[in-house]
Amino acid sequence: MRRCRLRSRLGREDKGAVASEFAIIMPIFLLLVAGIIDFGHAWYMKQMITMASRDGARYGAKYNPDGLPSSTEIQNFVINNYANMLPSDANLSVTANAPGASGQTRTVTVNAIKNWFVLSALVPGLGSNANLSASTTMLIE
Repeated sequence: MRRCRLRSRLGREDKGAVASEFAIIMPIFLLLVAGIIDFGHAWYMKQMITMASRDGARYGAKYNPDGLPSSTEIQNFVINNYANMLPSDANLSVTANAPGASGQTRTVTVNAIKNWFVLSALVPGLGSNANLSASTTMLIE
């Protein structure tokens, strides 16, 4: 009889503990998930602009019957193929060096801006955005 009373008293004291622990942990967990999503999106954008610079350099380094593509043609090629894969506020910009002759190199640089969703408000000194850049140099064929 005494054991039953002791168990019932212990059970009553623990009833609200789970709810209060959940209320303390849940905001921290949500901020952690939001940070993972924000950094994941930045990683995705970095991969896209790296791929864009590689494709632009490859496009600019291949001879075709009309000769090498101009810097403007490379810029249009990259923007037409990759602008829809990045957010509209990324401000995608492409620079390519002037065409050379066979045996020289062609460099294409792609820049974009990553605007932080949540992290800029949580991490002091991070800023509201990050500049992402990728550059690729290829030998002209």
